[in-house]
Amino acid sequence: MSYLPALFSFCLKRRTGSRHAAQTSTSCPPALLPQPPGQRGPPACAPTSARNASRGRPGSAAPPRATPRPQPGLAFPPSGPHDVLGPRERRGRGCSGTSAPHAPHPESLWRRRLAPAPLCRKEASAGHRPAAHLPGSGRNEDPGLLCHSRGRRAPPLPRHVSREFLRELRLKGLAPLSFRSAELWPQGSWSRPPWCSCAGCRRSPARRARRRTMAAFRSGLLVLTAPLPALAPRLAPLLSSAARLVNRTLYVHLQPGLSLAGPAQPQPGPVPATFEVLDVLSLLYAGADRHRGLDVRVLLTNVQAKSALPPAPAPSVQNLAHPPEVVLTDFQTRDGSQYNPVKQQLERYATSCYSCCPQLSSVLLCPDDGTGELPVEPLDVPLPSTIRPASPVARSPKQPVRGYLRGAVGGTFDRLHNAHKMLLSVACALAQELLVVGVADKDLLKSKVLPELLQPYAHRVEHLSEFLVDIKPSLTFDIVPLLDPYGPAGSDPLLQFLVVSEETYRGGMAVNRFRLEHGLEELALYQIQLLKDQSHQENEEDKVSSSSLRQRTLGTLLRPPNKRPELPACLYVLGLTGISGSGKSSIARRLKNLGAFVIDSDQLGHRAYAPGGPAYQPVVEAFGTDVLHKDGLINRKVLGSRVFGNKKQLKVLTDIMWPVIATLAREEMDLAVAQGKTVCVIDAAVLLEAGWQDMVHEVWTVVIPETEAVRRIVERDGLSEAAAHSRLQSQMSGQQLVEQSHVVLSTLWEPHVTQQQVERAWNLLQQRLPETLRALD
Repeated sequence: MSYLPALFSFCLKRRTGSRHAAQTSTSCPPALLPQPPGQRGPPACAPTSARNASRGRPGSAAPPRATPRPQPGLAFPPSGPHDVLGPRERRGRGCSGTSAPHAPHPESLWRRRLAPAPLCRKEASAGHRPAAHLPGSGRNEDPGLLCHSRGRRAPPLPRHVSREFLRELRLKGLAPLSFRSAELWPQGSWSRPPWCSCAGCRRSPARRARRRTMAAFRSGLLVLTAPLPALAPRLAPLLSSAARLVNRTLYVHLQPGLSLAGPAQPQPGPVPATFEVLDVLSLLYAGADRHRGLDVRVLLTNVQAKSALPPAPAPSVQNLAHPPEVVLTDFQTRDGSQYNPVKQQLERYATSCYSCCPQLSSVLLCPDDGTGELPVEPLDVPLPSTIRPASPVARSPKQPVRGYLRGAVGGTFDRLHNAHKMLLSVACALAQELLVVGVADKDLLKSKVLPELLQPYAHRVEHLSEFLVDIKPSLTFDIVPLLDPYGPAGSDPLLQFLVVSEETYRGGMAVNRFRLEHGLEELALYQIQLLKDQSHQENEEDKVSSSSLRQRTLGTLLRPPNKRPELPACLYVLGLTGISGSGKSSIARRLKNLGAFVIDSDQLGHRAYAPGGPAYQPVVEAFGTDVLHKDGLINRKVLGSRVFGNKKQLKVLTDIMWPVIATLAREEMDLAVAQGKTVCVIDAAVLLEAGWQDMVHEVWTVVIPETEAVRRIVERDGLSEAAAHSRLQSQMSGQQLVEQSHVVLSTLWEPHVTQQQVERAWNLLQQRLPETLRALD
């Protein structure tokens, strides 16, 4: 029994040492841990060897651990070691939820980040100073906060971190404004971004990408208080700062001269609609185009045009389609910090004007100094119908814009973008009672680029009406389909103005001539300049347009893939289809060069027709021996003439051939598996008509305009244009094919553009292929 005291002493030391190891885990970067004032080198809770190496002596006792000092303005000021490490942290559960003995929870490591950071010798020699706190602007401007040269890695944020905790970190500049994005980390931070280490993120690259791009708030309200002349050069950095916090919808409220510093509650006031205000609208939407994923909407409830009518009473609280979760402002305090009384005034002002989320947050934005104006030309001068476009018109920025009772505006409004929003905003600013909005449909869409990818009319109207009601709910909107070039603007005698763009100004002049011919007064035309697209590609327009947005969807995944458990688990099958002359064969060759196994359905049909083939005898029995050559081969031209125009005979032939070709295609899939291929492409013009979409994971469709398809058929097959049109009429249209497709491609442009599309589609397929195959399993 003499060994029991020694065993008890050993267990006690073991337990004490484990607890000490939990507090001094090396997974925590030394710069995150608290330091006593004036201490340099590794922190007190770092391993002894590290402390001794920094001091230049072999070993010594560790100094007592310091208590983190609470930081002002934080919702979770740590008051001691037991507050830093909670019960869950002491249990040692990490991001993935698996047990990690004696390892502090990552959230506790982030809370230690609030303490002042020490300096290493290199930083101290460079003259850096320790950062006691982070600036209130949300950005770390102190290069000595962390030693960048040491290349430490940040602790990963916990997988189940509370949303309030994450927001507080971001608002104080203690976490990236864009979730785990290396580009938005403060200067002087760790050299590598803190990727999530949970099991799900390790398995799924797509999930990691979604986490990296996740911003703090889905919707927000930006209140601009600076005078309009001083606001223009600051719009670009303000929008960039707001885009880091809001990732979906950003409402913009113009209130120049608003003060949030006084004791009185600020009240919203009317803003006269001047040409200067319209210029600011143009700059806002031009700057918003740089943030493609952000839906910017400038609210015009308080913007009033010059009118003889009394201003309509504004609603007490305006309901928005996406209630803001955070309110932002350009209002600056004297010391440039996040002053709580100002933020409280801002929140009260926002809730008094608009319906916001119950737990509304607030941020005072501080854009960088020295940022130049956006490279956007100012809004063009509104041109009455009696003034030619080339005539110089002098106007003052402070000149008010005239208001009208009723007006009109028209367009396609496909994939509502910032140029559309600018056009609609000017029309809403001018109208006082009613705005007629014409949406192009049917015949007016045939001349569009990639009309197969146009959004349905009902979908476009839904997005359009939501935007219009958001920016000016006091107006009455009459959204009608445009079936001819004139629309309601050419026949409605009560309309007074028409808003057009640079490229539709001639159409507005034609509307006025049409009205004069029918005894109606001319409309006042207001011409809006086009927004320049700073990131357009070689085959795209240099202006912001829906055509360019449709072209950018080529090669991307439009809908989730199909689950086909009956197919080989290690093979991913694509069905390639398109109308005759669309260029399917060239796309198939490009995919084969990239490594895909291509199955040509036409070659399978030849094998089935051959003597001894699975379809040879059934075809002869169904159509007779007069469809045979003298050598016994099936004469496909004679057989085609028998079934062309005869739906009954055509169905007999397809009922024989399509199941046979499907069986041969499955045999080819087994061959692809034997060769070690992972992607198989079935090239078939009748893929959807034959029902073969049930044997593919994705349908890829090649589209071109019908006129181009007719030209190619005439050149390739030597047919007449009438015969080419008849062939196309017997097939499914491009629009019908796209409705069931996952990826759309086009061979309309130069071959190198087609190659870029195919490579982009292939690369995107390779990125989602592992995750998709796991989901299919």
